[in-house]
Amino acid sequence: MRIIFYMNKKYVIIDLCGTLYSSNTTFEFLDYVFAKNLKYHLFKFFFKNILGKSINKIITYFFSTDLLRILAIRFLKGFSREEVEHLVDEYYYNILQYKKQHNVIELVDSLRTKEYELIIVSATLDCITKKVAQELNIYQYYSSELFYDKENRCLGKIKYDLLGKKLDFLLDKGFNPPFEIVISDNISDLKLMQKALLVYVIIPFKLRKNGTIYYYQKVLLILKHIMYN
Repeated sequence: MRIIFYMNKKYVIIDLCGTLYSSNTTFEFLDYVFAKNLKYHLFKFFFKNILGKSINKIITYFFSTDLLRILAIRFLKGFSREEVEHLVDEYYYNILQYKKQHNVIELVDSLRTKEYELIIVSATLDCITKKVAQELNIYQYYSSELFYDKENRCLGKIKYDLLGKKLDFLLDKGFNPPFEIVISDNISDLKLMQKALLVYVIIPFKLRKNGTIYYYQKVLLILKHIMYN
């Protein structure tokens, strides 16, 4: 995680999952790593059925905690930092790079000027965000941090989770709104969007006719752009 402050910069806050890439990268990465792990598949099977989904939904609603995500990350316990980063490299080159949202990345590239400072802010794992930032040449990035012990062994836990907390995190780091631009597909980034002068909402093309667009237009009076993928 890098912290770099520039005076007189206009900050562009960029989501990762579903925005830069058409992927939920945390689970896709875990699915890749544990593709042959029977316990992992049984775990996912339980949470995909009606009972598992209901339990997770209730816990998420009342405690703002994604139990499925917490338990899934525990499968990384015991991996070294080096192993995790190597697996992220494999995952990126085998899967994630083929899921780029090219029109969004073109938008981001158009904002690479002295006027703007690009910042990826994502709730995915820090190892994934780091790799993406390197590939896209974005120098500031913040994400949920995996917890490692003194021997750099993963504890299967999140040290600090940005899920639903991006705005609070940025405020704590001294990034004061209004932000110049927010680019995201995620409804959980609504508070962040409401602190921006300009918002690019990334909506899957298949949802162009449902109520998603009208919802965003209603709650984001400053909304100027909707992009389809």
